[in-house]
Amino acid sequence: MQAIALIDCNNFYVSCERLFQPKLNGRPVVVLSNNDGCVVSRSQEAKDIGIPMGIPLFQIKDTVQKHNIAVYSSNYTLYGDMSSRVHDAISHFSNEVENYSIDEAFVTLEANQYSNSFHNTGIEIKTAVKKWSGIPTSIGIAPTKTLAKIAGDIAKKNPHGVFDLTDAALRERVLEKTDIIDIWGINTRTAKKLHALGIYTAQQLRDLDLKAARKSLTVVGARIVQELQGVPCLSLELVKPKKQSICCSRSFAGEVKTFGEMAEALINFVSTAAEKMRKQNLVTNAVSVFIETNRFKEKDVYANSATMKVNPTDSTRELISYGLRLMRSIYRPAYGYRKVGVILLGLQPVDGETRRLFNDNLYLRDRDLMNTLDAINEKYGRQTVRFGLSAKRYVNWKMNRNFLSPNFTTAMDQILQVR
Repeated sequence: MQAIALIDCNNFYVSCERLFQPKLNGRPVVVLSNNDGCVVSRSQEAKDIGIPMGIPLFQIKDTVQKHNIAVYSSNYTLYGDMSSRVHDAISHFSNEVENYSIDEAFVTLEANQYSNSFHNTGIEIKTAVKKWSGIPTSIGIAPTKTLAKIAGDIAKKNPHGVFDLTDAALRERVLEKTDIIDIWGINTRTAKKLHALGIYTAQQLRDLDLKAARKSLTVVGARIVQELQGVPCLSLELVKPKKQSICCSRSFAGEVKTFGEMAEALINFVSTAAEKMRKQNLVTNAVSVFIETNRFKEKDVYANSATMKVNPTDSTRELISYGLRLMRSIYRPAYGYRKVGVILLGLQPVDGETRRLFNDNLYLRDRDLMNTLDAINEKYGRQTVRFGLSAKRYVNWKMNRNFLSPNFTTAMDQILQVR
């Protein structure tokens, strides 16, 4: 017998902060989004106080002070490294693993002579991941990915942190009590359509005729119905598909009112996007740049974008030139900007690009330069070597991270010391 397990890290960002700061255990903790804007991760203590997901920090300042809530900026470097450790630990228990997100993974489990039940296997995985990475998890086990998602939600409230939904009788009782809005793949708009058909629970959706499901909810909806019936329709993505585009953008801490500051921000984002692209051995065929002012203002609102096709390239030097050309075409000096971004489009494998008719030797030298630059930055840290135009002279475009914790696992000068 085979089953699908969803392994989900509990309050992942908060768990990463607590792992290296035990003083936070038992204390309410929240982690904020970019620019220290909204709450994106909460400890159970913060949830119990009533802190909702997505609420802006300025709206809960009094609550933070009253309950001594620890507040942290998103430390993506730390979270990314801890995510890799968790996924590496998970890979020891299955040959089929889909790293679904930074804090979730689907794995295939096989019933075997070494385990009495899938539940015991889940306990074993949960224990090992906690021991090897320090991150607590919840595990939902079921015949399909959609059912595993439902089981995973129940596992979070289970004392053992594991819930096995492979038993048909138990599955019947659970689906009867599960609201359709809590089903993976069902949004508010789809739920309204189902309500019009008299469908309110997962059990009712499971029993919907496939032809009716396909007519009302398209092929995607029909697959959800089959998944609820225990028929696997969503296979695990064992090989991560190559990206078709890469976007790098960020809201500014304050308004940016000069082209020089905008250009510096854009060059940094272009450099980051190009580095990500080269790590996947890809080149881009088109570049798009977008800018916008504060969208919540009533006056002086402006947003624009521009795109151009280019010779396939992974050269940061070339991409910076294209990006600046595009921004000059849409930049208007009368505004204060809050965001700029770049999108690399039409990505293809670097091995598939053809030689250029002109400037091919210059591009080949660029490639050697990029390889050297990437190797140095990989060894000594990001932006150890960078283009002079990206020197950080301004502060308005930088992201607010006033509550940032150290990079405990990736920076030698920030690793914990035992005295």
